[in-house]
Amino acid sequence: LLVSLKLYALTPATPEDVPARNFDSEVSTGFEWLSMLLKVLWPHIDGAAEKLLKETILPEVNAQIPMGVTVSCTKFGLESTPLSLDNFVVTTADNSVRLDLDVTFEGPVDIELAVSMATVGVSKIKFNGQLSILMKPLIDRIPVIGAVQVYFLNLPLVDFEFSGVAGVLDWPVVGKTVRQVVNTQLQQLLVLPNRMPVQLSTDTAARNMFWALYEPPLGVMRVTIQEAKGIKNVDAGLFSFVNLDSSDAFCMVALGDSTFTTTTCNNSLDPVWEDQTFEFVVCAQGQRLVVNMYDDDTSNTDDFLGRAQVTAGELIEGKDMWLPIVGGGGELHVLATWHPLSGDKELLSSIPEDSTDNTALVTVLVDKATGLPTEGFKAAVVKVTVGPDDEALQATKTTLSKPLNKTVVKADQEVVEPVPDPDWEAGLQFLVRSLEGLTVKCEVLADSELVGTCTYAVADLLDSGKATEKTLSFSRSFPLETEHMTYQGAALSVRIVLAGLAPE
Repeated sequence: LLVSLKLYALTPATPEDVPARNFDSEVSTGFEWLSMLLKVLWPHIDGAAEKLLKETILPEVNAQIPMGVTVSCTKFGLESTPLSLDNFVVTTADNSVRLDLDVTFEGPVDIELAVSMATVGVSKIKFNGQLSILMKPLIDRIPVIGAVQVYFLNLPLVDFEFSGVAGVLDWPVVGKTVRQVVNTQLQQLLVLPNRMPVQLSTDTAARNMFWALYEPPLGVMRVTIQEAKGIKNVDAGLFSFVNLDSSDAFCMVALGDSTFTTTTCNNSLDPVWEDQTFEFVVCAQGQRLVVNMYDDDTSNTDDFLGRAQVTAGELIEGKDMWLPIVGGGGELHVLATWHPLSGDKELLSSIPEDSTDNTALVTVLVDKATGLPTEGFKAAVVKVTVGPDDEALQATKTTLSKPLNKTVVKADQEVVEPVPDPDWEAGLQFLVRSLEGLTVKCEVLADSELVGTCTYAVADLLDSGKATEKTLSFSRSFPLETEHMTYQGAALSVRIVLAGLAPE
């Protein structure tokens, strides 16, 4: 397979070689081995999914639901229906091969959740999304591919069918939280700009692969949700004939790993929202802006009023568009302005200190740590704060946790081994107003205990940053400052990337 992909990459592609999305059955059958491989791996996928649910998803659900309510998994099984893979498209460019494919799972499962004193069953899971596998760089040695990056261009569709929820008083909150946490975990792990990199080669050209493969976004799109016309009325009641009992509409606006919620416009089938502008970092023009509209209901589950969507490329070109609301009727008015990224030092130096709009993008690429304490600790995270001294203008994001100990089997016995050098390979993005006094602060925490801190002044990039057309960057293994003698010697590898937002 690897050799065939390498040979394919050496052959220039023509438009006829790469259809828009649909391959005929003769071409698709060339990838039947992937489906066969999935059947073999399915029991292991089952085990990995159970571990993800118990160790990552449910702890986050329990942290968000009301006090006194707990959720745990008492039974887990994905049955025998494997994932379905279809619509394979291979694209070659810039010493790389990208495989796009549709991933679908829609089948019965046997999962039971204990919600306080009641039992809720999950009888079916639906999953559908377009997965991209980027193989880059291609090298002239085995294994031919230096590294692989796996990601979804857009958030996949995930849904669950629950049973036995009637006896759970808090289920509307719990069920909604489960869906939100699953989507958030997917966004943070695999939806652009987030990717899962896997290094395959130890060749010099493939070292430091996480930093080497980083590609800056295309730019930032400012999206305004202006108004809608003719939306569905789900609140029709005694006073609906005088329009006093109409839908109370709000929108959830998403692109990539970012989601925002508008205010609610009460009692209107032609709602108008004021000052509802949101900023999205765009990595590919094929990313979709998805707007889900709901009726705000304080006593019951919010009713779905429909969905409007458009690709970033279409909205960047159209700027002012009326989009059909599918699944409910009506139209949604959306406006957009586009700001490509620029590494021009003159542009960055001219950013005013008192700007009220975001003017630049700071990306913090957290690679790995070395020398972390492991004894008595379960996992480590990196908390990144970007902003000036004024805490009101600071923003903080945290990586996913990485284990500091792992269980391995040696001589038929389970042995716990320390992992003092965890790697996150995470990119955290921050939109900022000004560079004045702007710092990046990284805190490494083992469980909840602070191991150490490193700080960098963003303005230093203007003097010492490595310049490209789109960005200025600086990479270093920062020693972690700590007052704890045991933690001295620990370090964190970080790349800080700065880009200005150029005028449209």
